[in-house]
Amino acid sequence: TWLMLLLVHRRVFPPRPATRITSIIRTAKPCAITSVVIHPRRMMTTKVPASEAFGSGVTTCWSCQELNAPSDFFCPKCKIVQPCYQCNYFQYFSLPPSYDLDLYQLQQNYHALQRKLHPDRFVRKSPKEQSFSREQSASLNGAYHALTSPLLRAQYMLQLRKIDVLGEGKSYADPKFLTEILSLREDLMELETKEEIKELANSVKEKYQNCVAQLSKNFRDSDFESAKQNTIYLQYYTKILEEIENLLGESILDQIYTKPSQQHE
Repeated sequence: TWLMLLLVHRRVFPPRPATRITSIIRTAKPCAITSVVIHPRRMMTTKVPASEAFGSGVTTCWSCQELNAPSDFFCPKCKIVQPCYQCNYFQYFSLPPSYDLDLYQLQQNYHALQRKLHPDRFVRKSPKEQSFSREQSASLNGAYHALTSPLLRAQYMLQLRKIDVLGEGKSYADPKFLTEILSLREDLMELETKEEIKELANSVKEKYQNCVAQLSKNFRDSDFESAKQNTIYLQYYTKILEEIENLLGESILDQIYTKPSQQHE
């Protein structure tokens, strides 16, 4: 039995090459370069202490020396774009740190900031301003991507509390759950028609959505141990849905993310 469970874990999370890039993240020192490993649908940066991630302290404008908050994209005094400092993703968009985000407001704030920070607006500015705008824009895109994904948002919120769920599926997923995943994968391998695969996809989507609902409750109740476990479960369901996407040649996960417009219809 344990051998089977080990095999299903390796099959659901097989070793896969990660793209190692050099990325600009908001750190205590301006324009600090950090090596970041990016996995598909699992974009996470290095661990961020919760006290620092919320942008405590002040910074100094590189142009006029005015004191700024680390979350300021532009200096309030001289209006010059600032370098990337360490800042919580929720602070990027002036939203409360909650799993139950107002995705419509998130989208609106994101587009408003991107219009201000897009590198095309800085083509006639100094090389330093152009560099800072690229860093800010890339960092903003990463934050938006993380917060719009139920899985990445849960991973990020746990990471802020020094709870790492990446790569811990074997240790924290219970045998009963792994047996369920093994059964789902076996069913998927035996299916032959698109109709059968879509029927299985609907079943997994329901499990995925139930897991997201549980995560919402976990974070509201500050039950981070349960949130960690459900985040690991969500990783497994995400992997199954990714495999179904590959078989069908169509997007599934994007369809089951809550659409921003649905919250304000």
